[in-house]
Amino acid sequence: MDVIAVIVVFTIFAVGGMLLIRAGEKELEKKKKD
Repeated sequence: MDVIAVIVVFTIFAVGGMLLIRAGEKELEKKKKD
């Protein structure tokens, strides 16, 4: 694989993971409030 392609894929996974973690935290906060 091309080095640039690996970096791009890694970045997408890193950003996607951060978004999933943030979304999960928001869902947990909603459950705690209810």
